Amino acid sequence: MVWGVFGVLLVASLLVAACVEAIPPISQDFSNATFVDVGSGLSALKEYRLDVFPKNKVSRHFGCSESEMFATNCACHIKCKGKDCKNAKDICVKYQKTHGCKYILTRGPADKTLATLKRVPTEEELASYDLSRYPTSKKDLESSDLWISYKERMNKKIKGEGARLGDLLANEHGGRSKAVLEELMKQGSDSKYCGDTSPRNDEWKNAFLKGGISLVALTYKSPLSFSHSMRSWKDSGLLDMMQEKKVIMNDPLPQDLGIAAENDFQILQPKDIANAKLSKPNVVTIGAGFYYALDQSPESEYVLFLENDFRIDTDLDREAIQSQLIAAAGMVERGIPIVRLLSRKAKGCGTFKECGHSFRPKSSPDVVSGKDRKRNWYSFYCPGHEDTEDLVSDCLDTPKFRCFTSHDSNWSVNAIFVKRSAMMSEQWKTMSGKKTLPEIGLSHNIHNDGFETAMGFSEKWMKWKVPICITMEGLFIHDEIETGA
Repeated sequence: MVWGVFGVLLVASLLVAACVEAIPPISQDFSNATFVDVGSGLSALKEYRLDVFPKNKVSRHFGCSESEMFATNCACHIKCKGKDCKNAKDICVKYQKTHGCKYILTRGPADKTLATLKRVPTEEELASYDLSRYPTSKKDLESSDLWISYKERMNKKIKGEGARLGDLLANEHGGRSKAVLEELMKQGSDSKYCGDTSPRNDEWKNAFLKGGISLVALTYKSPLSFSHSMRSWKDSGLLDMMQEKKVIMNDPLPQDLGIAAENDFQILQPKDIANAKLSKPNVVTIGAGFYYALDQSPESEYVLFLENDFRIDTDLDREAIQSQLIAAAGMVERGIPIVRLLSRKAKGCGTFKECGHSFRPKSSPDVVSGKDRKRNWYSFYCPGHEDTEDLVSDCLDTPKFRCFTSHDSNWSVNAIFVKRSAMMSEQWKTMSGKKTLPEIGLSHNIHNDGFETAMGFSEKWMKWKVPICITMEGLFIHDEIETGA
């Protein structure tokens, strides 16, 4: 799994810089935070090899100006110098009080050791993934009031009313969503990247507002991340905006099950899905998981697919979240197969490339697989790239959505929004005949990275030029708690 002032891509007269607001990066300001067990001085630091960091401890990345490896604003990687990596330890002490630095995680041989500095969590963060109220054994879970109540609801098929798109416009947070709908109904851009932008009538509007969104999460034994994300989804109001809430739980821990049950998610274990293609007992790959997310959501026309470690940006208010969801639904109604909802705040973190990385313009050799063009889409958030006039277009103004094709993008299912009926029916020419994108995912059911690798290198989905849109503000931030990397 993946993943700072940002501007706008200047593409001749097509795009106008003033239309896109600058968005601050993920906050590195801990001035009001209280760190848990950080200690003071060199003696308080703890050093571990990266691959043996204790599983019962939680460490978090932070960014530092001294970082000298990997292109990221959200981590602190230091090349060790001198005895015992003293330079990295001194930098950690520098950030001890301000950023909670405590851990030195090293990797590599003695003469080329790299240290990743990590911090302890804040009190607020610890609360967001506190698992103490969830049973830790199957026996205790099954006898708990939480689980008994959940099973009763499922047995009676009590799913609740569920929100429809019309409800998002009708509630007190629907002001911006109404403006989005008005824009969707008017004649839109004639760009080839914006889909069918012909004006819509009231019949279309009424049908559109009856549709609903199914949030489908995919987990694999990561209750800290799942709890952290779930709290953000709940506190932001996202869960109240969904028609259905489902989670595909790979070989779940009791805590995973408790988190889902507490928040009224329908739990789907791979072993319970008829004829499921498993990679190992009770486990599906992300490709198969994507297929089953759509296959198991028959009540909803739209599907928001999230891995368990994608939290929502809780700085956004409900009005902003609802308007982006309405816009995403409108874009897939225009015929765009995939809308990406990654937050632009996370740009420069992890694999979400910062502005200024290598860009392959149209004048480059037209190689459609591998490294040549697949990262161009990261540049579509940024200023200063030339020769892009025929690669990308602005397709909605408020909120701003920008669209292009898979010719300039890797394959990813990170925080994507799709139209279920279209995604399950539109076929593409693969090496083994015509298939839908979910069917391709299902065919890569052994190795978890098989789907993404195949789409880029064997299927070469870049050749298909699949339409894709990104929201220029975005909603979701990758935030994995369990890893010590």
